[in-house]
Amino acid sequence: MTLDILDVDYEYKEVDFEAGEHLSPDYVKMNPMHNVPFLVVDGDSFSLNESSACMTYLVEQFGGESHFLYPLDRFQAKNVINQRLYFFVSHLWPKTIDYIVRNFI
Repeated sequence: MTLDILDVDYEYKEVDFEAGEHLSPDYVKMNPMHNVPFLVVDGDSFSLNESSACMTYLVEQFGGESHFLYPLDRFQAKNVINQRLYFFVSHLWPKTIDYIVRNFI
């Protein structure tokens, strides 16, 4: 979604978790955390995982100083966004996964 908003060309590759693609030796070599999303930049020279880290990198790299997704020129606004990203990762996402596992798996 961030790539689309920034109008950056990219190649999307789906990882089939049910087939265990995320555990294949080639995937684990690229991404030892074997999770998604996983972003590979410039061939294989740089890679990131975790959605918040990927989004932050992409906006800093392609969005310019005052992009609404992550305004680098507005210190307080940028840090409110960081606060919300960290809250999502540390509080909301684990509860979401717990709910999905208890109710759908």
